[in-house]
Amino acid sequence: MKLGEIKTEAMLLMFPDINLTCAVEKWEQEADGTSAKGTLSENTDISESDYENEISELLFALSSDPNYLPYINGMAGAINRCFSYLESHFLIPPRKAEFKDGKVTGDKILFDLPDDAFCVGRVTFSGDGVYIGNVGFEYVGVKTVAVSKMRGEGTYTVIYTPYLERIKRTTSDFYEIPLPDTTASMIPYFIKGDLFANDDDAEAAQAREIFENCISVFANYGGYSDMVEETYSMGNLQ
Repeated sequence: MKLGEIKTEAMLLMFPDINLTCAVEKWEQEADGTSAKGTLSENTDISESDYENEISELLFALSSDPNYLPYINGMAGAINRCFSYLESHFLIPPRKAEFKDGKVTGDKILFDLPDDAFCVGRVTFSGDGVYIGNVGFEYVGVKTVAVSKMRGEGTYTVIYTPYLERIKRTTSDFYEIPLPDTTASMIPYFIKGDLFANDDDAEAAQAREIFENCISVFANYGGYSDMVEETYSMGNLQ
């Protein structure tokens, strides 16, 4: 989902009676006196780029209204707090990094983690006819892990939860949020729960509950098996 879509959906959750047509018409008339060119609520046969441009125009129109400006301004902070929540609950699509060489120290090998690594989920090993899906590891400092040295040559794969790049108030509305749509579509509920507490605490709490309930369901879809399947033979620790 685009950032602008998430912001728009959040505004509609907080203010379901917003007249989108009037918002764009008012902004256009104040800007240059022209009439409205069509809105999200009216045009259905438009290209994706036209749709994105209309979302951007809508958000710009809402930001020109002092009644809505504080919520538009608060969106970046709320979304970044949502990112932190998703990271801490390991709901970011995992990434992986492969290592063949590292610093050997005793029966351990040290690997430096990628810069975007937030938390390591597990480490696997593949080599000499064997695959081990869960190699023991431990952190050494913040950006280094130590793994058990396996017999023979092979590749270690670190599977980790990455950091999400934080957005700014100036980030383009066309920016693609790097999350699956099932997760991204829940962010507007987090935003409402975060920004609407002073307006209606009960509605804000309900929105946060919807967000957390849905996210907890998504979390239960993940996971992996600790079982190791031998391809040819099991390698032993040296």
